[in-house]
Amino acid sequence: MPQEFSHPPTNQPSTPSVSRSGNSSSAGSETDNSQRATADSNTLSPAESLQLNQRMCDKAAECWFLTGATASGKTSISIEMARHLNAEIISLDSMAIYREMDIGTAKPTVQIRRQVPHHLIDIVDPDKMYSVNQYRDQALKKIDEIRDRGHEVLFVGGTALYLKTLLRGMFHGPPADWELRKEIEAELAEMGSDFLHQRLAMVDPISADLLHPNDHRRIIRALEVL
Repeated sequence: MPQEFSHPPTNQPSTPSVSRSGNSSSAGSETDNSQRATADSNTLSPAESLQLNQRMCDKAAECWFLTGATASGKTSISIEMARHLNAEIISLDSMAIYREMDIGTAKPTVQIRRQVPHHLIDIVDPDKMYSVNQYRDQALKKIDEIRDRGHEVLFVGGTALYLKTLLRGMFHGPPADWELRKEIEAELAEMGSDFLHQRLAMVDPISADLLHPNDHRRIIRALEVL
């Protein structure tokens, strides 16, 4: 029997892990407009954002999840599971979203995708930015579409950030400020990692203590939201 859980596992298994939380009998009736709600999420108060996060997490928790490391056998298992469950598959892989990136990603082949409907594969060009927020919004929209067709939803992949976002929600904070990021990146290129880390320590010592000076992406984001 599948294991039930409320939160994703902290350690990714070396073999595929099947999990489900919730009761699918009520999932089809919950058809709130996820796309509209998520589009407006940046204007919500923290309390409203928490409520929205909970509704989205509840919706995702009604789905099936097959997780595991790359090349651990998920694809073959997922096809059998999808047939047994009458499910459609949503990719839970941050590399499979990119077109023309087939080598090294273990992306399901076109032939496999013809056997069972797959979603969120080959949707972004490799030179384009794609955030976890965009993934969440599109995944929740796909859940509604699949449920409307009377099918179960099976997420398959190994990107822990995507899994955690769907089941635990997202941080309530401002959207990306690309101009500010460019300014901080230019400062990083000129002054170096230690300087940027020390700058963060001056305004947010707790975050700075948690981040390595070479963790540029998270340091830049921390400075961006202050």
